This record gives sequence, structure tokens and C-alpha cells, in this order.
Amino acid sequence: MGNRVTLEAFLQYNPAGMPNLGQLIFAAADMKASLFSERLAQFSTLGTGRTVYMSSMDYVLEASAIFHQDDRAGQVWPRLLAVDYILRRPFVLVPGTDSIDCSGLVNVMTHHYDVHAYFAQPPTLGDIYKVLSGHYPATQRLSINGQGNLLAVHLQPEFLLGPLQQLAGQAPPQLTANATWYCLVPPANAPHLPLPPAPAAPQPPADAAA
Repeated sequence: MGNRVTLEAFLQYNPAGMPNLGQLIFAAADMKASLFSERLAQFSTLGTGRTVYMSSMDYVLEASAIFHQDDRAGQVWPRLLAVDYILRRPFVLVPGTDSIDCSGLVNVMTHHYDVHAYFAQPPTLGDIYKVLSGHYPATQRLSINGQGNLLAVHLQPEFLLGPLQQLAGQAPPQLTANATWYCLVPPANAPHLPLPPAPAAPQPPADAAA
């Protein structure tokens, strides 16, 4: 809910009186994609830069999308496994904001908890570190000669998406011809932060057991 709270809080400020902000980073945003895009467009000059991390493999947002009957800002089309990154499309693509598809990070993750918390895994944390270190926009962080794990993605022709549309049961987001976004892929032997241990099952009171 932090993404929604942040954007709604900005509405309470007059842009002229807005505090001096640095990088605005949004990840796994559980907010209606069209509304999120509208809010971001309203604050297109806010902060030094704006970056949105998203994934097609976020099952928590998938459940939210089913419940709300809409697409969530932190999702990527199509919500299918084993789709090449060049064929995926973000639901949020706003001028002045870098949209980064993290769907490929599922290759280094093994649990659903991680699939939703991809932004807390080393590949994404490494990219966020670069953003906060001044390597913005994303064009300054692109992989060159195999060095780095951020790739630029350009819009593919509609006819290539036909089979995916049938499998997904959903049309792809309509984007402008010159649309560009980015894909974060895991480096070889990427480290994986361990999951926290599962909580112990509650035990009945001693007197109840007796």
C-alpha cells in the first residue's frame, strides 16, 4: 500500500511548494494501473527521477487483479511463464519514468514469497543502488558487452503477440510505436537471499492439554 499512500499524499501538496525530492522508486505497486499512470503523469517533474519496478510473476498482484477486476501497476503482460522479455509489455509506461520489468528474476527464485518480493533480491537491490548512486536514467545502466543486467526493450509488432494473447486470454497494453522500457535479468550465479523461517505452529495452553 505504500505506493498508493505516497502518490495520494503528493496530491495534498501544491507542486510549487513541494519539498526538494531525489529519486522516487516504486515497486510491486498494488494500485489500478491506469490510475497509477495518471498520478505519475501529474507529477512528471517531481523529484530527480522516477523508476517503477514490476513483474508478470507477482502472484500477490495477480490475486489483487482478480479481486479488483483490473490490471495492477506492478504487473506486466502477459501473466505467463517462459515468455521472452521482448514480447512482454508493462501496464505502466509514463514519459519521464523508467519502467523496469523484473519478470525474468523468477529464474533465480524458488518460492512465491520471493516472486512478490523480487525488489528485495540482489539483482533489483543492485539496480536500485545504482539509481540512488546517480546512474539515472536507466540508459546509464544498460548492459554493454555482457557487463550489467539491464536491457532496453522496444515495442514488438502486434502479429507476434497473437499466440500469447490467446494463452493469456487478455489483449496486450496498447503502447506508442516508439515505446521503450527496460528488463532486469539475473546475472550468472546470482545470489539469492534466504527466506525467513516459517513461524512455529501455535501450541495449546498447558492446562488445555491436560
